[in-house]
Amino acid sequence: MKERSSLVSVVIPSYNQKEYLEEAIESVLSQDYSNIELVIADDFSTDGTDIMMKKYILNTNIKYFRNKVNLGANRNVCQSFYSYVRGEFVLYLNHDDYFIDPHYISRAVKFLVENPKVSVVFANYRRLIQETGEVKDIIEPTKNIITPGKDYFYNYQLSHNGYPGILSLTALFRRDCAIKTKCFQEKTAINDFIVFMKLMLAGDVGHFDSIVSVYRVHKKSITFNSTLDDDMDTIKEIEELYKLALDYGFTRVQLDKWLEARIIIHFVYWRFPALLKGNDTETIKRILLFLKNEYPSICVMMFKILDEQGILKKIL
Repeated sequence: MKERSSLVSVVIPSYNQKEYLEEAIESVLSQDYSNIELVIADDFSTDGTDIMMKKYILNTNIKYFRNKVNLGANRNVCQSFYSYVRGEFVLYLNHDDYFIDPHYISRAVKFLVENPKVSVVFANYRRLIQETGEVKDIIEPTKNIITPGKDYFYNYQLSHNGYPGILSLTALFRRDCAIKTKCFQEKTAINDFIVFMKLMLAGDVGHFDSIVSVYRVHKKSITFNSTLDDDMDTIKEIEELYKLALDYGFTRVQLDKWLEARIIIHFVYWRFPALLKGNDTETIKRILLFLKNEYPSICVMMFKILDEQGILKKIL
């Protein structure tokens, strides 16, 4: 069958977390799909990751690449995709996450082969708070097993309306669709949602209603370590996504509403809560000041929502 012959590239970008990396690697090796190349993109780790990787030296399915200098998370991912990946289908697994369903890659490949218009398929996941050991299954069903990509693009993450967020640890996508929409050329380190929204423009979205991977949250997670520059770059990438969507049939009227929702969702419901956990109100103020100058009407709406949530008084 074709799905058994399709090469899958599972890429693990890694930097200084060998204690988690080994668990991620073993979870990939436990998959029952045989035609997998496992790409480890080591961004010049200094914790002995290169020594740990020697135990896998005889495994020809594992390709270990170690940068000569630290490139940073975003450039490391970009380089790995355009220089190392060969598979028809690709999945990015963070070095601190891991699979718990050994059949998932097989199921996902079969799904993509049988549904050629689908550009990406994803599933549900389990969230693990490393510091407390708290575990929660994140189950956010879609309206359909397959959703038209443009519908998903326009309604992505709007409340609980059947268009939930996609995390890379479950998302298997077509490499040709990613190349076509210039994925992994983003400047921001917070690029997951940009990549998946580009893939929505390239094809439809598939979803499995099952828990397949574990998303580990800890103090070194990128959620808590992004910079103000990353935030500014993220806004620029959203603006570039606006321009790209024009080429796929969306009107400016549609995209003006989309842009408003996109910025509010990203900052009010994701970025600001993470910054507040770190007591970094100064970065929130600087983001709001930028948005006030560039997108005053959106900023007014954000202030209203933040006030209703009781967050505004914590910031000002």
